[in-house]
Amino acid sequence: MKIDFSRVIEGLDGEVMKDGAKPLTLRAIAVNALLSELKDDGGLRGEDKCMLWNLAQRINGSKEPLILPIEDIATIKERVGKAYRQIIVGPAFHLIENDG
Repeated sequence: MKIDFSRVIEGLDGEVMKDGAKPLTLRAIAVNALLSELKDDGGLRGEDKCMLWNLAQRINGSKEPLILPIEDIATIKERVGKAYRQIIVGPAFHLIENDG
């Protein structure tokens, strides 16, 4: 599935959400969720942490939409769902699911 991580997150009012002064992008949300330590991460092995870092690095460095396997997309959605509240999860999932 192809995902454009440069797309911006919009609120319920259709206004672009901000990350400080910059527009909040799907890239920022995904990378942060992949690199954050979540409360149920205690069981992650070193290999799992490295996989999350590699995926975050790939997303962060992407200039064009990325084609990702369904397993990576599921990982991104799981992490975003755990790391953020509904106001971010809803629009992020919409962009992920409707980008291909």
